[in-house]
Amino acid sequence: MKELLKRIVMALCAGYILFYYSELVFWANYHPVEMVLPDLLFTYLLYSIVTYALFSVIATFKVGSIWSYGHYF
Repeated sequence: MKELLKRIVMALCAGYILFYYSELVFWANYHPVEMVLPDLLFTYLLYSIVTYALFSVIATFKVGSIWSYGHYF
């Protein structure tokens, strides 16, 4: 349970970082009509879900480094 909570919190934090730099910084033009809070929260949660899935894949396959796949071929 503690590990699941830790992974969720990490995914929410990393999802926010990805959301901030890819949506708010990259698309730096402020449009109040397009940037409503529900849309921003939905986008943030999508980034967090994708981040959680990535963390789950990394934990499942026990990836230690970028070169970890070399043992299987």
